[in-house]
Amino acid sequence: MQEVYQNIYVGDENDCFTNEREGWAVVHVCKNPCHARAVGYTGNLQSTHPNYLILERGSHLFFNMVDMPRELLPEYTDPMIRKFLEFMQTHSGKRILIHCNFGGSRSPSLAMFYMAKIGAIPNGNYEESATAFRRIYPLFNPNRGITLYLQHNWNTLINI
Repeated sequence: MQEVYQNIYVGDENDCFTNEREGWAVVHVCKNPCHARAVGYTGNLQSTHPNYLILERGSHLFFNMVDMPRELLPEYTDPMIRKFLEFMQTHSGKRILIHCNFGGSRSPSLAMFYMAKIGAIPNGNYEESATAFRRIYPLFNPNRGITLYLQHNWNTLINI
């Protein structure tokens, strides 16, 4: 786990915790094991399930997000981004862990986006923000799917 900004931490599956810890909130950016375990399924969840994409439970936010080689689809990813921003606002003042399975793609991408959104790093475009974030978090190695999604939707996302 590495602090990338004041009270914002990026980590991997080993940093994950699902119990309530005083002063902490957690964004779990991985289908397996976190979202699947929290919602209670194995394999694939029906897209009609009310928690198909997102489950918020106390100070924990679980996303059904996978790293893909193709661009993440806005109809699935946009609601997660909006909920992520709302969650970050709700839990400001706490230490917030954003984690995925390996801590290289999804969780640092969300942390980078959030830091750009609040003006902690340059936010003119994805590449500018990614370059600045990589200096803070050298393990940042986003997969093609999340990179394409952020590149193609940057101006809209940064202005929501």
